Amino acid sequence: MIGVIGVDAQRSRTCVVLGETGRADGIVETRLTSVGDGCRHLVPNACAPGMWGSVAAEAQPDGWPVDPWSDGFLRGLRDRLWSYLGRVPPDLEQGYQVSVVLPPAGRDSAPPGGAVSADAVRARFAAAGMPGATIVDPAEALVCRWLAEPSALPYAGHVVAVACGETWTAVAVYRVTRGEDAGGGGPRISRLSTVPVHAAHGSGAWCAELVRRVTERCAGERVSPLVMADGVLEFGARLRGRDAIRPLEWTGPHAARLYTPLRLSRAELSSWESVRLITDELSGMVHAAGLPPRQTALVLLGGVGAVWPWYADALRQFGQIWQSNEPERDLAAGAVHFPELRTQLAEAPTFRPASPRSLVEHEPGETGAQGDEAGAAAPAVDASELPPWLRRREDR
Repeated sequence: MIGVIGVDAQRSRTCVVLGETGRADGIVETRLTSVGDGCRHLVPNACAPGMWGSVAAEAQPDGWPVDPWSDGFLRGLRDRLWSYLGRVPPDLEQGYQVSVVLPPAGRDSAPPGGAVSADAVRARFAAAGMPGATIVDPAEALVCRWLAEPSALPYAGHVVAVACGETWTAVAVYRVTRGEDAGGGGPRISRLSTVPVHAAHGSGAWCAELVRRVTERCAGERVSPLVMADGVLEFGARLRGRDAIRPLEWTGPHAARLYTPLRLSRAELSSWESVRLITDELSGMVHAAGLPPRQTALVLLGGVGAVWPWYADALRQFGQIWQSNEPERDLAAGAVHFPELRTQLAEAPTFRPASPRSLVEHEPGETGAQGDEAGAAAPAVDASELPPWLRRREDR
């Protein structure tokens, strides 16, 4: 296999990351590249005859977003990859594995075309010219993204993975064991509950609220929704590095046209109802996913919603926060690593067409094992095994 193409399709935009392996000084390394559409690294979910991504969204703003699982959008993705790879089809025959993050299938968190099953996604990718797609759970993708970091190598203990989408948030808890506890060799990562825990709330709601506040100050002038989406993402990234009290002024698109400046602090935005819908649920979701009471953990945050600071603020009570510099591409990047790392996940969830159950549907005692005995035993790992990016080619 030459490389893996990770796809994270959200309601309005899709992140595509290409991972290609190479050897340097006897070490096999995976290089990650954001594919984008030539204009943006997050591709707007838009397509029209002869157009795709940003070009289609700018030409027909009222038609954006479309269903990212639609045939038109996926064929545009296939054509973009074919061009990006040097006129090489993105399929297994040419050495490219497509790895797709499948969001929670709850009605309110589904893309515009509705929820789809793993089998349906595979079939749609195959029909668009990308057969053999691997389906990845969002939390599993985030764990794989973290495992690709050198800092993850010595860690053992509990891990809380919080994947943050536009219209959903998924939580899973794992226990990482190493050395003799893992049967020797590499780590064993056991999921503490196989009951999916998610909420049908994400960053899309407060992003829309911020856009509304900006456009209200534009005195009725037309505002490009695509350009505004870019500005909102940038504002969230800037806010993440800000203290809670000091206001941050909107300097993004149309700032010069505002009849009065828009200044917002982290504390002010965190009180919005659209933000509290998810932050008020997070603690309960973590425990429902299997974290024992009073147990500290390493909290992984990733996904486009993790660009904003609310998740880290709400989850810091559980332990140290791990977050990359580009959380919006973490799930797609994790999907790239998933084919290599899936054997280390002892309790990978089983994908079924049925929708995952949301937090409000859980009954007491339904969340699965929560103690040290949680998780099925994994096959022993050879003592010489190293993570894929540290193996010599002859050992692969």
